[in-house]
Order: sequence, then structure tokens, then C-alpha cells
Amino acid sequence: MHVVTLQSQGCVRSSFAVIPIILCSHGSESAPFHCSTVRTVRSWKPDYKLNPIRTLAAQLLTHGRVETTLPRAKKLQIVADKLVTVSKKVPEVLHVFLFNNNAPQSTIGAKQQVRAFLRSEALTQKVFGEMSSHYENRSGGYTMLRVTRTRSGDAAVMATVQYVKP
Repeated sequence: MHVVTLQSQGCVRSSFAVIPIILCSHGSESAPFHCSTVRTVRSWKPDYKLNPIRTLAAQLLTHGRVETTLPRAKKLQIVADKLVTVSKKVPEVLHVFLFNNNAPQSTIGAKQQVRAFLRSEALTQKVFGEMSSHYENRSGGYTMLRVTRTRSGDAAVMATVQYVKP
């Protein structure tokens, strides 16, 4: 049986992640999954994909409507619906205590998740105050996506995302 010892010899930057170069015991450089013995390699988390969605979610909460490309609009719709769902899971009675120090731990955790995603205290208060009370009788589908036009510069399909009226 051939035992492979893996040694890290640097890293290669690919389009998706930073992947360490592994040098096998027989001396060949390869990707992490070349040998029969597979060692888990931690790679870098791509925040560059999430940051535009965060910005679009903040703009959607601020302005009520956002126009963007269709793939981004589909991702934004999922994120915007989840923000309202998280705020609705906190019981109504606890909204009074939400911005005080006496709040239960589950309420504080939900608020911290939303604040960490939106990176704004004012938008967090809007989600937990205004949005959760507007959609308390609705079980889902808080946003609406409409395909609007084709952009003239690169022929990208544009779409508008907006919150539906309660």
C-alpha cells in the first residue's frame, strides 16, 4: 500500500478560490484531489459574490424597488424574503423588547443575523418594526420580480424587484 504524505508548497489563485498546491511524496505538483488519499483543504469564502446582493437588499429596503440584471434579481428575491421571514419568527410581544437589553437570546440572535447581513442598524429596525408588522398575515412571497427590458449596452435582461403591498 502506497502512503502519500502531503506537504503544502504555496497556493494557486483560481477564479473561485485560493487552492493550496500539494506536493505528493512521489514529487509531482497537483491539485488537492490528485492522490488516492484525500485531505480536506479549507478554501477561501467568496464574499465578492455576496456583497452586491447585500447592497441590493439594502437599496430595496431603502427605496422599495430595485432594477438589476435577472440573475441578481432572482438571488435578491430569495434574500429579501428570508429577511422578512426571520423578522416574523420573533414573537410579536418581543418586538417591544427587541432594541432593549432585556430581550431573550433568540431575539437578539435574529437581530444580530439581520444586522450582520445588512450592516445597518436603521435598516435592521425597519425590517423588525415596519416589515414584520406589514406582512404578519402573509405566509410568504413578500417580493415581486418583473422582467422589464433588455439593456442596450450588453443585451442583459433587466428585472425589477419590489416588495408587494400587504
